[in-house]
Amino acid sequence: MNIILFNFHMKLKSSENIIDYNNLFDICIANTDELQKESFHLRYRIYCQELNYEPLSKFPDKMEKDSYDSHSIHCLLRYNLTDTYIAGFRLILSPSNNYNKKFPIEGFFPDALANFQSVPRVKFAEVSRLMILPEFRNWSISNNINCDQKDLVNYSFPTSFPLVTLHLYLSFIALLVEFDLDYGLALMQPKLARHSAIIGITSHSIGESIQFNGLRRPFIFKTTEILRNFEQKPTIDESFKKIQYKIRKNLFSNYYAA
Repeated sequence: MNIILFNFHMKLKSSENIIDYNNLFDICIANTDELQKESFHLRYRIYCQELNYEPLSKFPDKMEKDSYDSHSIHCLLRYNLTDTYIAGFRLILSPSNNYNKKFPIEGFFPDALANFQSVPRVKFAEVSRLMILPEFRNWSISNNINCDQKDLVNYSFPTSFPLVTLHLYLSFIALLVEFDLDYGLALMQPKLARHSAIIGITSHSIGESIQFNGLRRPFIFKTTEILRNFEQKPTIDESFKKIQYKIRKNLFSNYYAA
């Protein structure tokens, strides 16, 4: 076990409450040149070097980026025990100078939003480039803490759910709320859609599966539906509100710093 995983293991074992895992991570809005470079380089490491989704030669500066980045919210997840960035994602918005510009998902599914024509496009956003360093992907409470089963009775947190993935998913929903977005879009593996429903992040298919870096399918998330789901899962809702507070504080401080 390397030192990072050892520290994580000991932190969880010393927690009086399982939900204390929130203190291990901080979600950050990458709104500075320095933080955006961190995000682009992390994408390069994962999407190009590890997964080979994009050719290395396409990014000689080791920054994986594209035309959607200019109208996206970039997020990074910091692991507080080492003060390093270990994960992240971006939320693609409708650009303010061209509200009719298509989302990436519409390049594969031109009719993806055909049933939502009455909804302004500014009420949609697409989550993409979700990334986690490999050594952090499978962390879960059940893998890292010894609990008596009786302590988990009626506990609404799925103890086998990957902690970093959970934090990213909840951060994605928090951004939808903070930016007053009614719908989120994603091209993802069907099994991830089923997995996310465990924590209340339900989604609805808006197209058939395709082969794109593995099996992928287009899904839509309804913000109000998910918030109602959280109300039925007190522990998830508590985690969500903590993350939402951090994001709101981050956005608020950035607004006054600008």
